[in-house]
Amino acid sequence: MFNGKMTLPPLLISFDGDVRWEEFDSVDFESVGLFLSCHLLIEHYLDAYLVSGSTSHFDWRGAGLTFGQKVSLLSGDGKFKEPYTIPASLKHFNSIRNKLSHNVNFKLTLEVLLPEIQFVNKVDKNKIFENQNVGIVLQLFTSVVCAFLAGAITKNLKAQDVSSGGSYESWSSQVASLSLRTKEDK
Repeated sequence: MFNGKMTLPPLLISFDGDVRWEEFDSVDFESVGLFLSCHLLIEHYLDAYLVSGSTSHFDWRGAGLTFGQKVSLLSGDGKFKEPYTIPASLKHFNSIRNKLSHNVNFKLTLEVLLPEIQFVNKVDKNKIFENQNVGIVLQLFTSVVCAFLAGAITKNLKAQDVSSGGSYESWSSQVASLSLRTKEDK
């Protein structure tokens, strides 16, 4: 039965003649889980934005683009200029995800999230990050990025005159296909 404390096997530290182990108990699973959920949510909005900005019916799912490749596509369209430097912020955000994925001792701290804090402060001067925690920063950053992408998606769809019906249905089925890939393949 789960008693609320995570117990995982220890880490192998060295095996140069003498095997050394270290307890694996310093991971903040709640923060890591929140971070990964925020990353997935942002990727969902990013997928929808890319599909909404394309008038062609590309096989987005078949392309199997990485998060970094999607951000590069976003960077190329030039719609998110200062102070709304979403591509630069997302590149940093993804680098944190990579560090979390490949380094069991990596810690999410306010210092690590400083570029995300600076991004939110540029966009909304009313946000105050003094005495905040990692969870609040992650939630604010994700909310701001997703709000901007949602606005851009709406603008793209209006530009394609989706009120006629057909285009919106095609767009929503492409986004649904990407969302299914996100759930199945990640």
